[in-house]
Amino acid sequence: MEPQPDDDLTGRETLVRARALSVMRLLVAVAPQVHYPAGDRRTMTINWIATRRELEDVLAEGRLTVDCSQAVTLIAHVAGARDPNGNGFAADGYTGTLLGGSAHIPRERARCGDLRVFGGGTGHHVAMVMTPGTDPLLFSHGAERGPVEILESREARLQPPGGTFLQLPV
Repeated sequence: MEPQPDDDLTGRETLVRARALSVMRLLVAVAPQVHYPAGDRRTMTINWIATRRELEDVLAEGRLTVDCSQAVTLIAHVAGARDPNGNGFAADGYTGTLLGGSAHIPRERARCGDLRVFGGGTGHHVAMVMTPGTDPLLFSHGAERGPVEILESREARLQPPGGTFLQLPV
Protein backbone atom coordinates (compact mmCIF):
# COMPACT_ATOMS: atom_id res chain seq x y z
CA MET A 1 0.00 0.00 0.00
CA GLU A 2 1.41 3.40 -1.04
CA PRO A 3 1.62 6.20 1.53
CA GLN A 4 -1.04 8.84 1.07
CA PRO A 5 -0.15 12.54 0.84
CA ASP A 6 -1.69 13.14 4.29
CA ASP A 7 0.54 10.40 5.73
CA ASP A 8 3.60 12.07 4.18
CA LEU A 9 2.59 15.44 5.64
CA THR A 10 1.98 13.94 9.08
CA GLY A 11 5.36 12.19 8.97
CA ARG A 12 7.13 15.38 7.91
CA GLU A 13 5.41 17.38 10.63
CA THR A 14 6.35 14.81 13.27
CA LEU A 15 9.98 14.89 12.09
CA VAL A 16 10.17 18.70 12.03
CA ARG A 17 8.66 18.99 15.52
CA ALA A 18 11.06 16.33 16.88
CA ARG A 19 14.01 18.18 15.32
CA ALA A 20 12.79 21.45 16.82
CA LEU A 21 12.70 19.87 20.27
CA SER A 22 16.19 18.47 19.76
CA VAL A 23 17.54 21.91 18.80
CA MET A 24 15.79 23.54 21.79
CA ARG A 25 17.37 20.98 24.12
CA LEU A 26 20.79 21.56 22.54
CA LEU A 27 20.55 25.33 23.01
CA VAL A 28 19.44 24.96 26.64
CA ALA A 29 22.29 22.49 27.28
CA VAL A 30 24.88 24.95 25.96
CA ALA A 31 23.18 28.08 27.36
CA PRO A 32 26.48 29.82 28.30
CA GLN A 33 27.44 29.71 24.60
CA VAL A 34 24.20 31.41 23.51
CA HIS A 35 24.36 35.15 24.01
CA TYR A 36 21.70 37.87 24.06
CA PRO A 37 22.35 41.12 22.17
CA ALA A 38 23.68 43.83 24.50
CA GLY A 39 21.15 46.63 24.80
CA ASP A 40 18.73 44.42 22.87
CA ARG A 41 20.59 45.29 19.66
CA ARG A 42 20.93 42.53 17.12
CA THR A 43 24.56 41.77 16.38
CA MET A 44 24.27 39.19 13.60
CA THR A 45 21.78 37.57 11.30
CA ILE A 46 21.02 33.88 11.62
CA ASN A 47 19.15 33.12 8.38
CA TRP A 48 22.23 31.42 6.89
CA ILE A 49 22.38 28.80 9.68
CA ALA A 50 20.23 26.08 8.11
CA THR A 51 21.58 22.80 9.49
CA ARG A 52 22.38 21.39 12.88
CA ARG A 53 26.02 21.06 11.84
CA GLU A 54 26.20 24.77 10.95
CA LEU A 55 24.59 25.60 14.29
CA GLU A 56 27.02 23.38 16.20
CA ASP A 57 29.96 25.06 14.41
CA VAL A 58 28.73 28.53 15.40
CA LEU A 59 28.19 27.36 18.98
CA ALA A 60 31.68 25.83 19.12
CA GLU A 61 33.11 29.20 18.11
CA GLY A 62 31.05 30.89 20.86
CA ARG A 63 29.58 33.41 18.46
CA LEU A 64 25.83 32.80 18.60
CA THR A 65 24.13 36.03 19.66
CA VAL A 66 20.36 36.07 19.17
CA ASP A 67 17.28 37.60 20.68
CA CYS A 68 14.03 35.72 21.31
CA SER A 69 12.57 36.00 17.81
CA GLN A 70 15.88 35.14 16.17
CA ALA A 71 16.17 32.08 18.43
CA VAL A 72 12.78 30.64 17.46
CA THR A 73 13.38 31.48 13.78
CA LEU A 74 16.74 29.72 13.97
CA ILE A 75 15.17 26.65 15.59
CA ALA A 76 12.51 26.53 12.87
CA HIS A 77 15.16 26.82 10.13
CA VAL A 78 17.44 24.11 11.54
CA ALA A 79 14.43 21.84 12.19
CA GLY A 80 13.32 22.06 8.55
CA ALA A 81 10.13 24.08 9.10
CA ARG A 82 9.00 26.91 6.87
CA ASP A 83 9.90 30.41 8.03
CA PRO A 84 7.46 31.40 10.79
CA ASN A 85 8.02 35.04 9.75
CA GLY A 86 6.69 34.26 6.27
CA ASN A 87 9.74 35.54 4.39
CA GLY A 88 11.55 32.34 3.37
CA PHE A 89 14.41 32.92 5.83
CA ALA A 90 15.55 35.92 3.77
CA ALA A 91 15.86 37.88 7.05
CA ASP A 92 15.61 37.21 10.77
CA GLY A 93 12.25 38.86 11.33
CA TYR A 94 11.02 39.95 14.74
CA THR A 95 8.07 39.18 17.00
CA GLY A 96 5.74 41.31 14.87
CA THR A 97 6.62 39.43 11.67
CA LEU A 98 6.04 36.14 13.48
CA LEU A 99 2.53 37.35 14.33
CA GLY A 100 1.89 38.08 10.65
CA GLY A 101 3.68 35.06 9.22
CA SER A 102 2.18 32.23 11.30
CA ALA A 103 -1.37 31.07 11.98
CA HIS A 104 -2.83 31.94 15.36
CA ILE A 105 -4.06 28.90 17.30
CA PRO A 106 -5.76 28.34 20.65
CA ARG A 107 -3.61 27.10 23.56
CA GLU A 108 -5.25 23.66 23.49
CA ARG A 109 -4.01 23.09 19.92
CA ALA A 110 -0.43 24.10 20.68
CA ARG A 111 2.14 21.35 20.12
CA CYS A 112 5.88 21.04 20.39
CA GLY A 113 7.51 23.70 18.21
CA ASP A 114 4.57 26.08 18.23
CA LEU A 115 5.23 29.62 19.41
CA ARG A 116 3.91 31.55 22.39
CA VAL A 117 3.96 35.33 21.93
CA PHE A 118 3.63 37.50 25.05
CA GLY A 119 2.32 41.07 25.03
CA GLY A 120 -0.11 42.96 22.81
CA GLY A 121 0.40 44.78 19.52
CA THR A 122 3.50 43.53 17.74
CA GLY A 123 4.38 41.43 20.78
CA HIS A 124 7.05 41.82 23.42
CA HIS A 125 8.57 38.34 23.73
CA VAL A 126 8.29 34.98 21.99
CA ALA A 127 9.03 31.50 23.29
CA MET A 128 8.63 28.02 21.79
CA VAL A 129 6.61 25.12 23.15
CA MET A 130 8.72 22.17 24.29
CA THR A 131 5.98 20.18 26.02
CA PRO A 132 2.33 21.11 25.41
CA GLY A 133 -0.40 21.03 28.04
CA THR A 134 -2.44 23.27 30.28
CA ASP A 135 0.80 24.94 31.44
CA PRO A 136 3.21 24.25 28.58
CA LEU A 137 6.94 23.94 29.13
CA LEU A 138 8.60 26.59 26.98
CA PHE A 139 12.01 27.27 25.49
CA SER A 140 12.69 30.94 26.22
CA HIS A 141 15.68 33.13 25.43
CA GLY A 142 15.37 36.64 26.75
CA ALA A 143 18.55 37.37 28.69
CA GLU A 144 22.32 36.92 28.58
CA ARG A 145 22.06 33.94 30.96
CA GLY A 146 21.08 31.94 27.89
CA PRO A 147 17.99 29.99 26.93
CA VAL A 148 15.99 28.27 29.64
CA GLU A 149 13.16 25.80 30.01
CA ILE A 150 10.31 27.56 31.80
CA LEU A 151 6.63 26.91 32.42
CA GLU A 152 4.33 29.27 30.56
CA SER A 153 2.69 30.40 33.82
CA ARG A 154 6.07 31.48 35.20
CA GLU A 155 7.13 33.21 31.97
CA ALA A 156 3.77 35.01 31.86
CA ARG A 157 4.54 36.59 35.26
CA LEU A 158 7.72 38.07 33.74
CA GLN A 159 6.09 39.39 30.56
CA PRO A 160 3.43 41.97 29.70
CA PRO A 161 -0.14 40.63 29.56
CA GLY A 162 -1.76 39.42 26.38
CA GLY A 163 -0.43 37.49 23.46
CA THR A 164 -1.26 34.37 21.53
CA PHE A 165 -0.05 31.01 20.32
CA LEU A 166 1.21 30.56 16.76
CA GLN A 167 1.44 27.35 14.76
CA LEU A 168 4.88 26.39 13.52
CA PRO A 169 4.54 26.33 9.72
CA VAL A 170 5.67 22.91 8.60
